[in-house]
Amino acid sequence: MPERVESYTAGDARLKMRDILSAVERGERVMITRYDTPTAVVVSPAEAGEVVAEYGQERESGDYLVWGDDPEYPAAHRVEYAARTGGKVRRRRVIVVEDWTEVSETEA
Repeated sequence: MPERVESYTAGDARLKMRDILSAVERGERVMITRYDTPTAVVVSPAEAGEVVAEYGQERESGDYLVWGDDPEYPAAHRVEYAARTGGKVRRRRVIVVEDWTEVSETEA
């Protein structure tokens, strides 16, 4: 996975698309900001991975308990249960850059 990340504003990105594509071909990631806020990251297709859906149940604290589509308890059942109990289920589509890996105490 690349360590270097170049950054361009949205205006600069329009003008320097060739430079951005060259950087991505070299294996770099390029971040594009808009109004000083990171808005997009350009990566190579090999690094992008596949698009997957993640589901999560919204908690009272505002965070989410994320779960996959388990065949024994599929998302449809979780959504149905949440609707009956007043809970909320959210879905997001993400591009997986790296699959789940174990994290040691020193890495956390």
